[in-house]
Amino acid sequence: MAYRALYRETRPEVFSELIGQESIVKIIKHQIRTGTVSHAYLFCGTRGTGKTTTARLLAKAVNCLEEDPEGRPCGHCENCKAISEGTFIDVIEIDAASNNGVDNIRELRESVKYPPAVGRMKVYIIDEVHMLSQGAYNALLKTLEEPPDYVIFILATTDPERLPQTVLSRCMRLDFRRVPGSVLAAHMKDITRQRGVEVSDDALRLIASNADGSVRDSLSILEQCLAGGDKVIGRDQVLELIGGLSTEFYQRLTDRVLAGDVSGALMTVDEAVREGKDVRQMMKDWMTFFRSLMIVKYVEKPEDMLNISSDNVAVLKEQSQRISLSEINNAIVVLAKAIDDSRYSTQVRILMEMAVVNITMPDVASQPQPLPQSHTRRSVPSGSRPQAGVPGGAEGGSAVNASAGTSQGARPRTASGLGMSRAGIEPHLPPRTSPGGPSQERPVDQPPAAIDIDEENDMDFVPDIPAGIDAYENRGGAGPEPIAPTGEAASPVQESPNTDAAAEPPESETDMAVLWEDLMDAMEADPDDHHHFWGMLRGTVIPQGIKGDEILLSVNSNTAKGMIKRNQQVLSQKLYDLTGKHLVIVVKDQAKGEAEEKSEEERRELEELAKKASAFLGRDVPIK
Repeated sequence: MAYRALYRETRPEVFSELIGQESIVKIIKHQIRTGTVSHAYLFCGTRGTGKTTTARLLAKAVNCLEEDPEGRPCGHCENCKAISEGTFIDVIEIDAASNNGVDNIRELRESVKYPPAVGRMKVYIIDEVHMLSQGAYNALLKTLEEPPDYVIFILATTDPERLPQTVLSRCMRLDFRRVPGSVLAAHMKDITRQRGVEVSDDALRLIASNADGSVRDSLSILEQCLAGGDKVIGRDQVLELIGGLSTEFYQRLTDRVLAGDVSGALMTVDEAVREGKDVRQMMKDWMTFFRSLMIVKYVEKPEDMLNISSDNVAVLKEQSQRISLSEINNAIVVLAKAIDDSRYSTQVRILMEMAVVNITMPDVASQPQPLPQSHTRRSVPSGSRPQAGVPGGAEGGSAVNASAGTSQGARPRTASGLGMSRAGIEPHLPPRTSPGGPSQERPVDQPPAAIDIDEENDMDFVPDIPAGIDAYENRGGAGPEPIAPTGEAASPVQESPNTDAAAEPPESETDMAVLWEDLMDAMEADPDDHHHFWGMLRGTVIPQGIKGDEILLSVNSNTAKGMIKRNQQVLSQKLYDLTGKHLVIVVKDQAKGEAEEKSEEERRELEELAKKASAFLGRDVPIK
């Protein structure tokens, strides 16, 4: 007899041999015993869970020659053997993936008219039924709803969502669940014992874990292990076969990650790749390892939950004490994204290496990178960033160093997410004192300052603002009044978008750039703000300076102008947090100014041309 694959050789012949689907077996056996078998079934479930096997068992049961319904199918009568061998004329198996047209269903409808030739019932098993065309579904509906009394339809699919409701409503649906790993391991242990092969429990659990609830997948992996002819099979042999790595490898890799050793972690991955290990499998197993660290960290007896040997549990417990839950969460999230991206990438190793860097240095990887110098955004020398919390330099001067050649090192991040303290900006801002005394702090319930924007040149399109941020309308008198100078009442600011004297430049252009950078950092770091477009304002808005209670912003984009207008309340609040002063935002439309200058130049050229034409023609030439 020709060789048969292990999953075919061990296919169940009776219901008692079917594993992992006890509830479905109970329903079908009761229907057979009471004679209430349905005319149409829909078997749903992932691959390798027993859908086709159960369909054949049901076909055997309704055609079995055993007189006692309780013992059907018997597995040894003539009809049961013929069905197992695929030679029973009254059981028709159809592959819907290759027979999915209307003509195929019409042939089925014609054959349904003829009664069974040998058995009691005629059974049609349609596998992968979700592959049928819409026309084929329509052709099948009437026959599926009211077939002859001697016909049973069994539809099997791994994707029931793709079936039309008209088909679903005509069938009894039975969902096949993934088989638990412990059940798979016990089943494989019985098979290996019958063959005189000793397989360790760790190896069986590893095979069951990689099978992911599929009986066929577990038997396929086991068959590969048995093909070598070894009488003793351990976990390492299974790892070698499936391209996986030992737990010790992931312990060593995680140790280097926890130590912040990016180079060592990347070299560890490189060693595994050079040995021919599967990178996708490596990512999946490493994510499982982090899950094991989480379990060991919080479960008193994790041995029952983890697919690792008892010897490694002690090592995991020691390692789990050196890693926080947030680090475990970050690692799992990063690896899950890398695994998802790897499905569409041919450079899986790069995704794995990038995941190693992101897990080892999450803070550095999440920081926004500076834009190139050619970008519209104004470049700020690296040494111009002040140290947080330092009111001045070494001699008590300004914390902002405008010299491009001075290096102050990396800018620290404060608790609020800003790179600059208020003290680093104050030396270049107007004093924030009231007419009568010390600095005034804005009450908590007082809204931020109003914004004044040119309404004549308003944008045509403004992006929708997410829920949770109240738009602050730009109406006359809206918002609180700015702090008035001594002896003067506060008055609303009238914008002059093309007047350069609207604001005075500060002592250093770098100071305003730093202020704007910190304002954008504050907006992006706010945990209650879910905007994702603040980075756009970095390149399209240039702060010109502060004069009294006004801050002048030059914009070259109508979209940026609308964003400032719609989010004025949040921006004003953040400006107050940074400067300690209520500032009215004044917008200078750079594009409008350039357009008016161009228009003025064209008008002068037309006037000159009109003069020349008048002198040549001897009469006045009007300009239209």
